[in-house]
Amino acid sequence: MKYHIITTIFVFLFLACRPDFNIDQKDIKYPPTEKSRPKTESSKQKESKPKTEEELKKKQQEEEKEKPRKQQLKNTLSNDLKKQIESAYNFKEKYVKSMEKEPEDHYGMTSFRGLNWGPGTERMSDNTERSIRYRRHTYTVLSPLDPHELKEFANIIQDINKLASVVSIFNSFSAIGGALDIASDHLYFKKDNLDKLDMADLEMLKNSFEQILYIKGSVAGKVKKLFLDYKNLKTDINKLKSYSNELVNEIKQQALEAENLEELIVSKYKL
Repeated sequence: MKYHIITTIFVFLFLACRPDFNIDQKDIKYPPTEKSRPKTESSKQKESKPKTEEELKKKQQEEEKEKPRKQQLKNTLSNDLKKQIESAYNFKEKYVKSMEKEPEDHYGMTSFRGLNWGPGTERMSDNTERSIRYRRHTYTVLSPLDPHELKEFANIIQDINKLASVVSIFNSFSAIGGALDIASDHLYFKKDNLDKLDMADLEMLKNSFEQILYIKGSVAGKVKKLFLDYKNLKTDINKLKSYSNELVNEIKQQALEAENLEELIVSKYKL
């Protein structure tokens, strides 16, 4: 009997201590891990914390180091542009003086006699102020040609003009020379103020002025090329006519571009 009672007690204790394996595992809540823990307001502020004083100081030091390099670059741009302006201005002054010695036949440029300012006005070959200026601007673009080549060029134009109206090409020459004159005059007496421009404006001004110089050189190169092309095309009327019209249109477009650049320089850069 005694043993029966003891056995009953042990069975009871065993059942009382047995864990309940029927508990729903989904009801168990585990503490959040570091990765899954939601961000608090303080942690967000910590992430968006502004740069430390040391980082700001380092950035300022880097900017200070850049200043001399940027200033040197700006000085180089300014000095190069000043030289280009002075060169263009002196070139113009040279032609102003040379016009005093212009021969009466205008270096054989007979085309000037066939051009005028409109019905009832003087011809480009006359010695009025604007006609002299017109010829000077034309000579500016045709400066790579010597007097003999100028005469030969005029004869070629007169010959081609029988097939296509190309004599108007001289208006484009004068427009390009005039754009260069006006731009260089505008900048020459203000060149010491170029340093007042910021880097972006200085670069734009330099590019605009250089583009006018490029157009002048490009057109002169096309005129030189005409000498060779004319010899090969003069026996083929159709090809010569097509070539001539294309040449006139190209130079007309370049003249328009030069005038637009000149207007930009004069209007934007008062200095």
